[in-house]
Amino acid sequence: IRDLDQLPFIARDAVLECDYDRYRVHCLTTSRGCPYSCSFCSDRRLWGGKVRRRSVENVIAELEYLEQNYKVDVVDFSDGTFTYDRKYLEAFCKAVIDRDIGLKWRCTARYDNLEPDLLKLMKRANCGGLYLGAESGSDRMLDTMNKRITAAQIKEISQMVRDAGLDSITAIILGLPDETKEDIEATLDLMRHLKTDIFDVSSFIPLPGTPAWEAVPVAEKT
Repeated sequence: IRDLDQLPFIARDAVLECDYDRYRVHCLTTSRGCPYSCSFCSDRRLWGGKVRRRSVENVIAELEYLEQNYKVDVVDFSDGTFTYDRKYLEAFCKAVIDRDIGLKWRCTARYDNLEPDLLKLMKRANCGGLYLGAESGSDRMLDTMNKRITAAQIKEISQMVRDAGLDSITAIILGLPDETKEDIEATLDLMRHLKTDIFDVSSFIPLPGTPAWEAVPVAEKT
């Protein structure tokens, strides 16, 4: 499906025995696919390397529907990377402000998509928090993962997010192929200095079809 606006809104009422008076965190996606190529991520494989996105107007319409029909504490945008398109993000934030939508929302983000003016606009548009993938504090491992950012930049931008008044969850991956004790120590050092609210620490899982899968010895895959 090329035009995601053709799809109906999520059939939330079809979820059996879900008490939406108590369950007030709603998930919403604006896109299929991600333009980035992190070695451990299956997104490009899953969507065939294509990125499609709902129009801003279509997403705003769903937010208004949620606001009018449910008791909502927060909306989580669960896109692979919500912030990848600066123009789209600015248009979305301005539409939220202009339409006086009062819902708080959180989203996935990349450090290299963010700068102070954009973060201030997101805050004005009721953004309550970001989910960021630092993954490692080792520049060597960041290069291996094709993250296109350095540990120093991660520290700097994490402070920028904190200064903007936004909460953040930071993902860390341990056990990547070829990771050494020194790399892990660098990650621990990054975690000591990073400005974030929650760390989401996970063990590396080689997903079939990803570049990281190809780097894992056959014996370990089985």
